[in-house]
Amino acid sequence: MFQLSAFILLLAFWQCPAANMPAQKDFQMSQFKGQWYGIAASSNCPMFKDMKKDMTLPIIVYGMDKDNVKVAIAFKTPKGCQQMDFKYDTISSGHYKHSSPHGDNEVVIVGTDYKAFALEYTETMHEGKTCTTLKLYGRETNLPMEIKQQFMAYAKNLGLTEDDTKVFSKGDLCPPHV
Repeated sequence: MFQLSAFILLLAFWQCPAANMPAQKDFQMSQFKGQWYGIAASSNCPMFKDMKKDMTLPIIVYGMDKDNVKVAIAFKTPKGCQQMDFKYDTISSGHYKHSSPHGDNEVVIVGTDYKAFALEYTETMHEGKTCTTLKLYGRETNLPMEIKQQFMAYAKNLGLTEDDTKVFSKGDLCPPHV
């Protein structure tokens, strides 16, 4: 069964900047790494708003590269399967930094039960502006409605709206090459 009590407690940490957003207590990358499906995302980032209409369910694979985290994200676009690869520098357990063409990012794993769901908070600085993204992952492509509702409540508490949110359709899956 899901550890919903820990997930619900995350609501207490709303509207914190990434540097102050607490990572899951005693986060263990060894249990977190592996494949996740992107179930939903909510973001006020302009790039997300432009792309969300074409997005389908992404597959994310977390791995290790010495003390840092490797992340491969693959998804279907109108141009076919696309993949992005990142190397996250570790700030602390569950808190990472990386740069991308879309800006400098701080990533915090704010909650997970390692077996079914994970919640990732990202703050991106691009062209002097900061935007927020909240992602819900699942080890399977379907999560109970209660988890999705908690995700929506958390996104709302971060100031994100339904218009900022995308629940991914399954469509054709594109597994990442790792």
